[in-house]
Amino acid sequence: MIYSKMTMHAIAALSELARHPAGKRIATARIADAASVSRPMLTKVIAELERSGFVRTREGRNGGVRLSDQAASSSLRQVADTFDRQVGLPECPFHPDGCSCGEDKKDPCRAHALWVAARAAFDRFLDEVTIADVSESRPE
Repeated sequence: MIYSKMTMHAIAALSELARHPAGKRIATARIADAASVSRPMLTKVIAELERSGFVRTREGRNGGVRLSDQAASSSLRQVADTFDRQVGLPECPFHPDGCSCGEDKKDPCRAHALWVAARAAFDRFLDEVTIADVSESRPE
């Protein structure tokens, strides 16, 4: 698994919030519908996002959820690290319990060089893509 469902839901919720004007509070139900996340799950995600400083919430009339000032410029890695201890592609697709063909080994597996490049590309993606980036992305 690249990252958990909680992380996927968090990215979807933050992306939806980033589509709205800065400071605008959005109802949790609206975020849940737009992000295709169940309301109970979104409640858990929003609570963790607030503890981590990505969002601010207000209950009651005129309440809702809004992005914190720095959230839109946060990388996907920063969001994922909030929910998952280790994010990214596994060490080796042939040895999920630990790669036996590291750089210092004499007999790397057939896919080692390709897999190292794929992992590096995915790591760059997580580090460089921001919430604002994914909120602006549209399928073509």
